[in-house]
Amino acid sequence: MGKKKSMALLIVLSIVLALFTAMTFVNFHIPFVKEGTREFNSFLSIADLDVDLEEGRAYTLTLNEDSEEVEDIEEVRTTLSERLNGLGYSNYKLTCTQETADSEYEIRIFVKEKTNSSETDSDIATVAAYGEVVFANADNTTIVTGKEAIKDAVAVETTDGEVGYTMVNIEFTDYGYQTILDAITAFEDAQVAAGTSEQFTLKIVLGDDFENALLNSTISSADFSAYNGIISVTVGDETMDADAKMASAERLALQIKTGGLAYKYDVSSSAIVSALYGANVKIAILIAVLAVIVIVMVLMGVFFKGIGLAMDIALLAQVDLQIFLLWAIPNVTVSIGSVIGFVLAFLLSSSVMALCAYKIKKGFAEGKTVRAAVKNAYGKSLLTALDVHVVTGGLALALVFGAVKAVKGFAVTFGLGVVVSMLVSLALAHLLVNIIVGISGGKENFLGVKREG
Repeated sequence: MGKKKSMALLIVLSIVLALFTAMTFVNFHIPFVKEGTREFNSFLSIADLDVDLEEGRAYTLTLNEDSEEVEDIEEVRTTLSERLNGLGYSNYKLTCTQETADSEYEIRIFVKEKTNSSETDSDIATVAAYGEVVFANADNTTIVTGKEAIKDAVAVETTDGEVGYTMVNIEFTDYGYQTILDAITAFEDAQVAAGTSEQFTLKIVLGDDFENALLNSTISSADFSAYNGIISVTVGDETMDADAKMASAERLALQIKTGGLAYKYDVSSSAIVSALYGANVKIAILIAVLAVIVIVMVLMGVFFKGIGLAMDIALLAQVDLQIFLLWAIPNVTVSIGSVIGFVLAFLLSSSVMALCAYKIKKGFAEGKTVRAAVKNAYGKSLLTALDVHVVTGGLALALVFGAVKAVKGFAVTFGLGVVVSMLVSLALAHLLVNIIVGISGGKENFLGVKREG
């Protein structure tokens, strides 16, 4: 690539990167816009932060006086955690404490408050909801319980003509399906023997609340068999809008499939609390991350000069793209773990670039031309760099599906950073090095290369 073409391409890339960097870090007024949005908020300022970086809401759960005494607090903790995860709270804090060895546990849940505080309150009410699903007959006699009978529960929307319904589809295990079918069949056989035609009544109840059954309907064995192991419960009423119905159905589905708490808890208090790591944690973390970025970029320039300049431009693009993805991808939140993942991905990219820069210097020292040294360096580094990215990306992917809370935040942010690193360190940095070489005309002092001896 000639000097003029290299200069033109560098100017274009620099303008694009400058604009993207401004959008990443700076809030500004949009000129010439008279209607609609007139202020642009930077990607960094609107990235979703989690509870350990900004304030959240704390809820206290106390045992109801009518509840049985807690025998297994770990079972309670597991159920609460499953429900919090299911509701999308990725970085919560849950503690179970006793004042004395003989006192009941007090449970505190610290979560990030949603935009609508009443929605957060409803979520925690679902998390603390008492009662396992029970399938019973007309006499309120239990046929089978949820843990034995239920394989899954999913909130769905459907229509019947012009009428829309929001429901929870409950999928039975083979054991649950067969047990309920046997109960219906036995009842029908008894009716035939007695010469009567009463139909079997199936109730689906949460805990012991038989007066407010989720389902209380007559059903035949033929109808039950036709359901193919799935039965539906309608959620909501005419006073609720579609979104409210769906939110209620999702909470009910979560409560059903995670199993009921064996103990009754009251949400006795809630309060806004400051960030877990202090009021200035966001500023402290921002300063620390910027310090790492600046130090790495300065060292890159000092050790590799012109080639290092190309790498620094690529590293700035790495930072911009990582922050952009935090905003662009739904449900990605920034926690302490996420920040660590962000920094590690940046260091991964910078290490690959440093490796390539070192091989360029070494190739030139051994007698190659600058362009040949660049081509050789990236050719020899390609497989190593791909191997590192694939391994670390696979680790991040495994953690996304296998980890919880802060570790998952780390995995998501690190995984996104690995994808960006692969593109930036192997493609953009290579292009920028070629541009800088073209502009320099191969000047050794500027590029930071020299022959051996």
